Amino acid sequence: MPTIIRSDTVRQYLCRLLSLVVAAMDKAAAAKFLGVSQRTIERYVKDKKIGVVYVNGTPTYSEEELTRFKDELQAPIHQPSLAPTMNDMDLSPFVAPAQIDEGLECLKAIAHHYYLVGLQSKMVLSLSEAALISGISEKLLRTHIKAGSLKAIRLGKGWKLRQVDLQDFVDQLFNQVPLIGAKPNHPTR
Repeated sequence: MPTIIRSDTVRQYLCRLLSLVVAAMDKAAAAKFLGVSQRTIERYVKDKKIGVVYVNGTPTYSEEELTRFKDELQAPIHQPSLAPTMNDMDLSPFVAPAQIDEGLECLKAIAHHYYLVGLQSKMVLSLSEAALISGISEKLLRTHIKAGSLKAIRLGKGWKLRQVDLQDFVDQLFNQVPLIGAKPNHPTR
């Protein structure tokens, strides 16, 4: 009849065998060996920087692994050397605030120009876009829309008009208004 071996006996045998083969330390000895607290040892285990073997429920640390980790901790960290630079003023030329303001104004003008170019390619304009393109106030455009001299449709709360209709309206408007200093087209009576 075969002999039944209890699992507890096998575990104790393996633990004793492990302690004979590998020099092991408990948590306090490992902390003292590395020169850190026991909580730091637990954090190293959690971060998988060092391994742990539990013998009868107590953590045991391999001396070889602790030695390797200690050497790794004490290894110098090489920082890349930084090239010496002058102060910040030498890196960039001095720009007067007035020049910065002029540059910003130019950029705003360019942005406005490209916005207008984009509007001119649209087929249908809102009332504010039509006022921006034509230079006529929204109020005057709205008045002429309600009077019927400018074709537009009401979409939602705003007015939409075609660019062709806006062009015809502006041409008609400027044909009615005499230029300053110009002679009238009709003969005087």
